[in-house]
Amino acid sequence: MSARPWIVLLAQLALMAACAAEQPIPEVSFDGPAGIRDYLRAYIDAPGGPPSISIAVGVDGEIVLAEAVGLADVADRVPATPATPYRTYSISKGITAVAVMQLVEQGRLSLDDDIRTHLPAFPEKRWPVRLSHLLTHTSGIRHYKPNAGEISSTVEYPTLAESLVVFRDDPLAFEPGTDYLYTSFGFNMLTGAIESARGEGFGAVLAESIFGPAGMTHSGLDVAGARLPGTAKLYGLWMGRHREFEEISNLSGKYGSSGVVSTPTDLVRLFLALERGELLEADTARRMFTEPDPEIASSQALGWNVVVENSRRIVYRTGGGSGATGIVEYFPDRGVAGAVLMNMGPYKGRTQILERVLEYYLDP
Repeated sequence: MSARPWIVLLAQLALMAACAAEQPIPEVSFDGPAGIRDYLRAYIDAPGGPPSISIAVGVDGEIVLAEAVGLADVADRVPATPATPYRTYSISKGITAVAVMQLVEQGRLSLDDDIRTHLPAFPEKRWPVRLSHLLTHTSGIRHYKPNAGEISSTVEYPTLAESLVVFRDDPLAFEPGTDYLYTSFGFNMLTGAIESARGEGFGAVLAESIFGPAGMTHSGLDVAGARLPGTAKLYGLWMGRHREFEEISNLSGKYGSSGVVSTPTDLVRLFLALERGELLEADTARRMFTEPDPEIASSQALGWNVVVENSRRIVYRTGGGSGATGIVEYFPDRGVAGAVLMNMGPYKGRTQILERVLEYYLDP
């Protein structure tokens, strides 16, 4: 077989990525809630805009904004609604952190636990890897290898232990706790600790301990063959047109890092429930949102990122991958939270969209 078709395919994929990355992000004005649909529509209608955008904001314990525009399914012209679930990708890491901290509160886990205590399928390394290292990306466990197909793999792993084969035999990059290396694999391993401590599957734990109590009625795991009804389809940009990902990555073995599907409204409800003390005690939530070692991992809290901008403390997490992208932000000192999700990835405008809306609620 000639090598030329593969060369053409690679060139096409490179062009597809370039088209997505180089699209200009429009400068759009925002006049308040009455103009939110037009505000979002301007991004969708701009060259390279996503098929749909969904946004939600919560203030002082209440959802004050829940809006969606565009199409969840381009081919069948299915409109997106505030109840449309999207892949959240790495926003899942923050939700996994909440589940870990619940078990720490209950005394079923300790942040000092060696992960092998709960996940013996992970082989012994030169140094112990503790749960605190995994939550802060200071474990030394590597991230996805570039161009190895790991992030887009469609392999179905029946168990988490079987999914470890991808990276379990690789050496640690450094002694845990001494440096920072972002890793989704590390967060996948946290699901093993959660399942070991609870004696049930990760999806059931989230449903019983987080989604149910927080009222996150349109959230779950993106399980192959059992997706939540109405989940937005995934798109990339090809020559200025939306192209659906027909063979989407399988998230089995990646649930703790990337596997949650949710809505912006549900993600805001997560923060509202934390504020009310319904998921964690106040001191535990504060600990989760605090950098344990800023000199090693600046802005890295337990599963979440934290920064101070304009004298405002912001807790946030971004997520993005093939066909979807999003961001959540929470201002614990102001009682304001917001989230944006869209069914195209990558798209650089996610932060701009959310922050301009949140400014209205922070400085009305």
